[in-house]
Amino acid sequence: MTRSEIATFVAQSLGIDDNITRDQATRFAQMRWKMIWDLRLWTQSLVTHTQTVPAASQEITLTDTTLDRMVNARWGTDQQVEGVAADLAFRTDPAAWTETGAFQGYVERPKDSLGRIVLRLLRAPAQEKDLLCLCKRKCPELTTDGSAPTLNGIDQALIAYTFGDMLRYNRQFQKANELYAEGRGHVDQMIQIDEQQAARSQRLTPDGTDYPGMVPWR
Repeated sequence: MTRSEIATFVAQSLGIDDNITRDQATRFAQMRWKMIWDLRLWTQSLVTHTQTVPAASQEITLTDTTLDRMVNARWGTDQQVEGVAADLAFRTDPAAWTETGAFQGYVERPKDSLGRIVLRLLRAPAQEKDLLCLCKRKCPELTTDGSAPTLNGIDQALIAYTFGDMLRYNRQFQKANELYAEGRGHVDQMIQIDEQQAARSQRLTPDGTDYPGMVPWR
């Protein structure tokens, strides 16, 4: 369903199908959509991004502004690399923060002013190679009436939550709670379907068996 269809359905269900009600329902639907998107690493939210990293690069910024967070990465054609907590890297191998050598992992740094992902490489790679990143993309906003959410099974959950928000907006708290419970049920079902889908998919996940040497933070 599109943003307009969801808002219209909720307004008609309330029995107050006017522009003010539809506009308020639209705002609630947009917020609920982002909340559900941010809830987990949905299979449909994952994308790949490839970027060439010059030799001796200590820190890189991913050029794709639609990426929200890192999940995993591959260095070159066959080496998996993993994200590391900054404090763990400092404690176990502090020299990796500034030295050049065998690239074994990365620390996700604060995003830049454009909202792009910034990575600190541990260590700065001695050779230029491609870094293939598996990332969660930013929530695709429902910016127009024709915009449609892109997660499987989301329509039912969005309707229930938006309907509940409109009821609460109109001070009908008990009925709103009933709709929230229905919405949680739909989201739980979405999660089950997503987990089943992920289990059938081949994913880029580090298993720790193909590193050229000992990773100090393991």
